[in-house]
Amino acid sequence: MKKCPRCGKEINEGEKYCPHCGLDLDSGYRPEKKHSKLRLYGPWILIFIGIFGMMFYQSFMLSSSLTSTTSETSTLEEISDDNATYIIASYDTLADFQNAYSNASDYVNDIVAYEETLSDYIFNKSYSITVYDNYNIAFELTYSVSINDNLTLKINRSYDRAHSYNDETITLKKTGLSSFAELLLTDDELAIIQNYHSDTSVIETLMSNITAREDEFESKKETLGHYGMGEYEDGSSYVIHRQDTGYYITVKDSFTADEYIS
Repeated sequence: MKKCPRCGKEINEGEKYCPHCGLDLDSGYRPEKKHSKLRLYGPWILIFIGIFGMMFYQSFMLSSSLTSTTSETSTLEEISDDNATYIIASYDTLADFQNAYSNASDYVNDIVAYEETLSDYIFNKSYSITVYDNYNIAFELTYSVSINDNLTLKINRSYDRAHSYNDETITLKKTGLSSFAELLLTDDELAIIQNYHSDTSVIETLMSNITAREDEFESKKETLGHYGMGEYEDGSSYVIHRQDTGYYITVKDSFTADEYIS
């Protein structure tokens, strides 16, 4: 008796086929080789390791680059003599700006102190702070408030760290007007502008010029276009606009501020 090389069961001598599994005993038997999982999946594992390794390397290099950049710009250096060529960073909150630079607190504190002088109303605030590669900084501060249903006030302050400009614009918008007399600022409304800029002579001159154009307004009031009818002087303006069946005015007092905020 001998055993079948494939199924291992006993078979008689001289059998040509295994009566149990049907193996052809004359042709011989070669057991099927079992391929190891490592041999089957090895190439894919190597590819995966290679891809993951490359991603990890790129992530590490990017992290190192960002850390280096943050380290280089974590302190506001002295302004260089070179002209600005590109923006290092921009911020729309005082907190983000202060957190980005170890020595930004003085600038932020000065802005907060300036805002305390605007305490007559609770203003909505917006900021645009742009840092350039020569470490000059452009500050754009905007404060707006609705005084009543028909009157809004906006103050815009623009200046830079290099003290090359220091501009301020006070805008008063008066809506829901139906007659020419209502198009003129009252003493109380003029006092609102005067509260933030003591010299309102330009606005008073513009309003006087508008007053002299009453007949022109009456002839044009039904067809006032997008630009309206107005008086202008050195960035300041007094403009009448059409609004549905009525009118509104925008009065802008633009000037160079006496002192820098920072």
